[in-house]
Amino acid sequence: MNVQLQTSHVAISFSVLVFLLSSTTLAKRDYCGSKIIEARLNSESQSWFVNELSHNGHLLVLNPTQNPAHLHHKRSSIIAEVSSKKWPTTRKLLIHRKVEFDIIVDDYQKYVEASQVSSERSSQFDVDYYQETETETGYSDEQNTFDGKSTPAFDFNRYNKLSDIDVFLDALQNTPSKHVQVKEYGRSTEGRRLRAVHVERGVQRYNTCSEVYAGPYPFSEPEVAALSDLVEYYRQRTILYVSLHAFSQVILSPYGYTRGRPRDYAQHLTIMKAGAEAIKEATGYVYKFGPIYEAMYAASGSAIDYLYGSLKIKQAFVIELRDTGRFGFVLPEDEIAPTCKETIAAVLAMSKAAQVFTKSKRDF
Repeated sequence: MNVQLQTSHVAISFSVLVFLLSSTTLAKRDYCGSKIIEARLNSESQSWFVNELSHNGHLLVLNPTQNPAHLHHKRSSIIAEVSSKKWPTTRKLLIHRKVEFDIIVDDYQKYVEASQVSSERSSQFDVDYYQETETETGYSDEQNTFDGKSTPAFDFNRYNKLSDIDVFLDALQNTPSKHVQVKEYGRSTEGRRLRAVHVERGVQRYNTCSEVYAGPYPFSEPEVAALSDLVEYYRQRTILYVSLHAFSQVILSPYGYTRGRPRDYAQHLTIMKAGAEAIKEATGYVYKFGPIYEAMYAASGSAIDYLYGSLKIKQAFVIELRDTGRFGFVLPEDEIAPTCKETIAAVLAMSKAAQVFTKSKRDF
């Protein structure tokens, strides 16, 4: 049994926007009470509406490549700053037009002040150390992780000076790799360069016949858009979502893009444990379980991250079916029926467990 539901845009390509903020310049402006929001634009009319808010000074779009005026497809998002003075009105307008949004930073000034203090403690970036370390060690398994790329010269876990960030990006850009690019998208209102680290892992952007074609934008392909529309239509009635993949023998929950655990983590553990126990009882096979980030690896663009985070479907999981790597995707014929048996047992057990955490009780 080899069932795999995928999104066209997600697991293999992403861009990380680097906001380069200079504490000395930011100190000239008071951001007290300003909020940073993420607004999800689910229609062209919402895109144009938010664009009008931007033109009228109600908000400042911080990711310029996602200018609302240029968004002609569904399901895009922008990051924007809203001043304390404009916030009450802007909030009411967004709610009135049914624009979904989350507050990422509640008080921007506190972040600016933290940046000032931390940047004073940051050490000078040593480009020679960085290049020498990269040459000697290469990219080990440990270094493939986000924290594994930190060095004494440049620590991802602290604030760094703008000059240090620039040197780091220059060194990264000079690293021979077809999978990493540093791109410049313009300049901030303070005149500083806005650059992003663009990471590609074998993504196919233009060959539509490729098995790993990513599409030009999220949900661009009809198969993925149809599945997304279906799940979104029934999201208020959905008790449990299970996506079947192969292979690894593991039951997965959000998140994949971060090591942070969701607020419903305890519920997820209970449901996954019920599924794993049902599998062991049905066939004797052992399935591990846990968040994607912990049980497998860091993965951006997971469908269940999207369902949990954006569509607010609390119980969304992935079951990676047999086996653990001996046969991989080509499972022997005599293992197909047992895999089906244990999968059905797991889904039924997880469905019953999920009912405990929902107001709507249904028979499974």
